[in-house]
Amino acid sequence: MSYLAVKRRRDFRAKRAQFIAVLVTISLGVFLYASSWDAYSNLEGSYQGAYDRLHFADMTIVGADPRVVGDLEEMPGIAAIEERRQGDIPVRVEEDHVLSGRLVGMPPDEQPSVNQIDIIEGAYLDSDEAEGVVIDTHMADYYELGVGDTVEIFDGFAFRDFDILGIGLSAEYVWNAKSRSQLFVSGEDFGVLYVPEELLEAASPSAVQEQVLVTYADGTDTDEMDLHVEAQAKRRDSADTITQAHQPSNAALQLEDSILYGIGIEVGEDNGVLAYS
Repeated sequence: MSYLAVKRRRDFRAKRAQFIAVLVTISLGVFLYASSWDAYSNLEGSYQGAYDRLHFADMTIVGADPRVVGDLEEMPGIAAIEERRQGDIPVRVEEDHVLSGRLVGMPPDEQPSVNQIDIIEGAYLDSDEAEGVVIDTHMADYYELGVGDTVEIFDGFAFRDFDILGIGLSAEYVWNAKSRSQLFVSGEDFGVLYVPEELLEAASPSAVQEQVLVTYADGTDTDEMDLHVEAQAKRRDSADTITQAHQPSNAALQLEDSILYGIGIEVGEDNGVLAYS
C-alpha cells in the first residue's frame, strides 16, 4: 500500500466525524435542490395545464385598427380570435373605500373562445341578470365577498349596485398583477371583475381598452407566430402587443426565483378547476 493511501486512511480515522459531516451536508444539499426543482416543475406543469384548458391567449393586441381581425383570420396557425373591452374603473366595496377595478368584458351566457374563467362558486354571467358580475377569487378573498353580495361600479356619473353572481379565476390573474410594471399590488387597491360586455360599451372611451386576443394552433412555432402577429398588429397601428410570456401574471409566475414556491403559494387544479392556496 502506498504511503499516500496509508496517510488518507489515518486522516480519515482521525477526523472521521468531520468527513461524515461533510458527506451528510453535501447529500442534503443535493436532495434539497432536487426536491425544490421537482416541486417547481410540478407547479409549472399545473398552471400550464390550466392555461391550455382555459385557452389562455398566446397574444393580446391592444388598441389596433379593427381590420387586424380580418388580417389574422387569413393567417395560418391561428386557432381562435376574440375581441373584447377592458377598463380600469372605480369600484366601491365598502361604504367609504374605492379601489381600482379591472373590468373585463365577457359575453353573457357562454364563455369566450379565448381567456375563459373557472367558476369557483356560484354561476357565470347571465343575460337575464344585466347588473350581475363575477368577481375574481383574489378580490373575493380579500374583502370576504360571496355570491349574493353587492359591489358598486362607477358608471361615469354615479356608483351603481351590481350583484355578485359568481366567484371566478382566470389564467390572466393566477397572480394578481395589474400590469407588467405593477406585478405586486395590494388586494386593497386592485380587484378584477368579469362583467357583461355591454357594460363597457357604455363606459368612457378614455377608460377602456379595445383588445384582440389570439391563440395559436397546436404544434405552431410560438416564437415565429409572435413575430408574424406583432407585425400585423404594428401595421394596423396597435398601441401594444403582449405575448403570453410577457403577460403580467405569467411573467410573475416565471420569475427565476420562483416567487410562488418561495412564499408557499400553490397553484393546481381541484376537480378540474383552477385553484390556488
